[in-house]
Amino acid sequence: MKNLIQSLIKAAKDCGYVQKLGKNPMGYSYATEASVVAHVRESLLENGLVLVPDLIQHTFDPALGLSEVFIKYTLFHESGEMLEFKMAGQGMDKNSKGIGDKAIYKAITGTNKYALLKLFAIATGDDPENEKEDNRAKLETGAAVLMENSAKLIIEFLSECKSVPELEKYWKDNLVTLKQIQSYSSDLYTQILSEFGKTKKTLKGEV
Repeated sequence: MKNLIQSLIKAAKDCGYVQKLGKNPMGYSYATEASVVAHVRESLLENGLVLVPDLIQHTFDPALGLSEVFIKYTLFHESGEMLEFKMAGQGMDKNSKGIGDKAIYKAITGTNKYALLKLFAIATGDDPENEKEDNRAKLETGAAVLMENSAKLIIEFLSECKSVPELEKYWKDNLVTLKQIQSYSSDLYTQILSEFGKTKKTLKGEV
């Protein structure tokens, strides 16, 4: 996962902000899927990443015109590494004329948009010039989520190592990411270090 995590961090740093350009009939501003995709596409390609969605469940309520979807996403890296996660979403197509046929498309579109926003910790807002402080806080929050997710992945893979050489190799291969986590949060790094030590003792039969 070393290559994927490093590329994901780089891509997230590039995807700092998406302006809310869409507006619904009630005047509510939102970031459209098109603007989010356009924003992240270049960063994905530059870092050797591609995100593939797979619709694994869909239910429809004809009385409400409501579609609910459950989508599995696979983030592929050009090295062959991959990361899977799942997200749920809803979409409704009902108005004074009755039930439409676009509910499932709305559900998929919304889910795809939020998958990208969460995966790359992207901040959104109406006016980046007038909300600099707020956006900076959102970016810092996004960085925290990204580092915490990276730490969880590393801890998970450390715990799954089958031998001391494999454990030490994994640690060595992920030194760059580990240093980034250490510089961001000593607490997160301490958790990883603790898991490394515990797993090493277990593999050596000292526990």
